[in-house]
Amino acid sequence: MKTANRLLVATMICFFCSFLSIAHAGFDWGEGTGECSGDGSFQQSILKNAVVEVGEIPSGKQDVYIELNSDEDVDIQLYDKNTGDPIVGWNIGAPIGDYPNDNLETDYAGVEIEYSGYNGDGSGLGHEYIRLTGTLNRTLVMKAFGYKGGYAKVIYSWKGTQGCTSGGVPAESGSGTFQQQIKYYNTVEVGDLISGLHNVYIELISDEDVDIQLYDGNTKIVCWPNGILSGSDYQSTNYGGMTIEWSGYNGDGTGLGHEYIRISGDVDRTLTMKAFGYHSGYATVNYSWGEQNQDTPSIFFETFDQPLENNWYISNYENHGGNGDTIFTQDNVNLYSGYVRLKLNSNQGSELVAKREDFHFGRYRFQMKVDDTSDLVNSGEGMVFGAFIYQKQNSENNEIDIEFVTTDKNGKIIEDATNLVNFATHTPTGDYKPTNGPSYLVPYGSLGTKCWYGFDWHPDRIDFLINDQVVRTIYGAKKVPQSPGRLIINTWSGNDHWGGSYPKNDNIYNRIYEVTYEPAFFNE
Repeated sequence: MKTANRLLVATMICFFCSFLSIAHAGFDWGEGTGECSGDGSFQQSILKNAVVEVGEIPSGKQDVYIELNSDEDVDIQLYDKNTGDPIVGWNIGAPIGDYPNDNLETDYAGVEIEYSGYNGDGSGLGHEYIRLTGTLNRTLVMKAFGYKGGYAKVIYSWKGTQGCTSGGVPAESGSGTFQQQIKYYNTVEVGDLISGLHNVYIELISDEDVDIQLYDGNTKIVCWPNGILSGSDYQSTNYGGMTIEWSGYNGDGTGLGHEYIRISGDVDRTLTMKAFGYHSGYATVNYSWGEQNQDTPSIFFETFDQPLENNWYISNYENHGGNGDTIFTQDNVNLYSGYVRLKLNSNQGSELVAKREDFHFGRYRFQMKVDDTSDLVNSGEGMVFGAFIYQKQNSENNEIDIEFVTTDKNGKIIEDATNLVNFATHTPTGDYKPTNGPSYLVPYGSLGTKCWYGFDWHPDRIDFLINDQVVRTIYGAKKVPQSPGRLIINTWSGNDHWGGSYPKNDNIYNRIYEVTYEPAFFNE
């Protein structure tokens, strides 16, 4: 006999309820009328020496009670719809039901399950019941085995539906987590997103390679290889008035099997989430919905294959602040297929400023290639090429900087500036940067190589990375900006204290290929 422990699974609640209409079986769980609780009864045909499906008990139902009454000897059976595992029944390998008076209770799917036993409730064979106390976190299937043919009356009730308020409308916000079994080279149904949800975020985390799928009926919204979203990296689409974002099948950057879906807007139809496993195992599913998600900004992903004006302001002004005598001109910003080029010539630089102002805690990655600056260094001229978060607070700067420079803080040319990068923060409590200028080697010993640079911005620290390897960490909340800001990428010169004199004879061309921001990826 299988044990209860063999069958234990974790919580699956709220909008992953499989709100399915079971018209063929007779259960009416109130989806059509928007009832959160209720009761009912129906007649069920019973076949001799055969199993018939009575109906499904949807995930999210609370405190369910079902009686089966027949003049013939009929046994209740109960199964997990998703896995097919038996839970209640005689001689089917279920944890309860093999003995008439023993082992008639078990914990499963978030509820305590009580069974009358196959001898019935005391009024005779064919008079059995099951009671589910708690909130059901996955859909179960009730069946019946008849030792003789005939009919049974099924009487049922439930006291509530998780996430349901008056009129059957989902709660305005909520969150939860559960474990999902994944089968090898198989697609499993994780659950349904019911109509009426708002701003949904779903995260699937597994040690194995597992892909998220999202369906609207038979329409594949997220699915490799032929869904609307089907690529390896971040993608988004507008679908049915919703903005749907997907990490891509390569995951969120922490490994295969770590994927997410974000839906911005109102869900006006039932969507079904599934998962395909390249290996068997388990996945943790974290989810939330509602206005609480608006506190977390959406993902930003730029590969420079669309007009710059969609996401960026192109600066066109004369700077008299921290950037010395540089004039930012739109003529020095050039978009090509798959990258943007920022030019510095004489005292004319270039700058992109993201239109969004909500860049905050999270993961930032920049794929960039810095021009060969050896001629600048040899001639004693300067350049700054930076990607940074900037926010002005009480006349004090809040910055997180990735900077390629050719001079130190005193405007002195750095001999090895052709293969160094500087990482720093600026907060109202001070500047936190290497005292003698940049000190982190760029891979391959040259700035002329396309590489990944980035930082992971936590509330209490910032990890700076080159090609996803941490090279510097700044600790302490006082040294870490706490407020959201803008994302800026620019190249400039002409400051005696930082950047050096601008190039008189050389044109510098710096390139950005990709910019990615994933908010609060660390779930702190």
